Parts: sequence; C-alpha cells; structure tokens
Amino acid sequence: MQRPKLLLLAHYAGPDLGRRASYLWWALSRAGHHHHYELGVTAAELIRLRTELVDIVALLDHLEALTC
Repeated sequence: MQRPKLLLLAHYAGPDLGRRASYLWWALSRAGHHHHYELGVTAAELIRLRTELVDIVALLDHLEALTC
C-alpha cells in the first residue's frame, strides 16, 4: 500500500522529490525481489541507493521543519 503514499508525497513535497522517492522505492523493491534468472544489484548500486535514501530523508526532514 505504498503507492498511494508516494503519489501524495509528490503533492506535498513537490514533483521532483516525489519522482526521486518513487524511483527509489521501485529500485529497492526490485533489489529485494529479483528473480533467480536475473542478476542482483551490485554493492555499488546498493551504496548509491542508500545515499539517495539518506538524501531524500534529509530533504523531507527539512521540509517538515519548515512547516512546523
């Protein structure tokens, strides 16, 4: 049930941040649910996804601080 939350995130946090979060959700979901005939994600890809996650969380924290 994350898709509706991601759609609302684009409304509240802006379309750019919404797209970044949506892509990140897709990429992490793909990393955790790959099929045996697919190559898994590399360590470098996971590090990049983690960095993106940290950036998105920091941006959301900043937006929340501005609205309080």
